[in-house]
This record gives sequence, C-alpha cells and structure tokens, in this order.
Amino acid sequence: MNIAPARGSRIVLRDPVLPDRDGLHHRIGERRAANPDDKLLPPISEMADTTKRLATEPDRRSGDYVLWTDTAASLQRLLLDWEFQPDGLGFGLTVGLLPIAGLRRHVVAVISMIPPMAVLPILFIVFGLGDCRRSC
Repeated sequence: MNIAPARGSRIVLRDPVLPDRDGLHHRIGERRAANPDDKLLPPISEMADTTKRLATEPDRRSGDYVLWTDTAASLQRLLLDWEFQPDGLGFGLTVGLLPIAGLRRHVVAVISMIPPMAVLPILFIVFGLGDCRRSC
C-alpha cells in the first residue's frame, strides 16, 4: 500500500527526537548534575572551549596544534584514498562490463567465496596497523 502520512506525521517521522526534545534536555541536565564529569553529552559551552583549546594552544608533549595536525593527517589519508580510487573503478568496470575479462571474473568469484573475517587477520599481518603501516 502506498499511503502518504499526513503533514504533521511527516514532521514527527522525519525527526524522531522532536517530540521528546525537552525531556531529552531535562534528562541530560539531570545526568550532568549527578555527575559533572559525564562525557556522554557535554554542554555546548564545554565543546566550544575544547575546540578553541585544540585549535589555538599547542600540545604539551609535541608542541603541535592538535586540531590542525589531525585535520592535515585526515586530509592526507583522504587524498591517498582518492589516488587509488581510479584503479578500483577501472577494475570493477572491466570485470562487470567487458566480456573478455572472463579470467578476472572467475578470480573475483573465487575470492568472493572467502569470508572477509578470515582474510582480515592475514591483511593485518601483511600490511600492519596504524598510520605508519609497513611503509615506515
């Protein structure tokens, strides 16, 4: 059945927290009053102070500005992923669209039978973990 909900119902269905937003803020306030060190949902002022501190004050150990260092590392990983994207796209299009890629199609079919959880430990051993991996 294709029944469209009424306008009021669409607003409630679009934002499930909307009907209980006041209750949510009340419960968060009670939780903070009971435990001021609660990290579940800090107040916006505390989030703003932390963001300002991470962006403007150097780290005590490294001397780096943590927000900018982490942002640069994330952008570097993103660009590295974009570098390898055309290879995967080209391989996928070749296997999926071209009939002459029969051998590749069979290799992909055999590999797809192996459960990913069985391959992950082998990949971790070969490539390592963390930012540095085996290239360092």
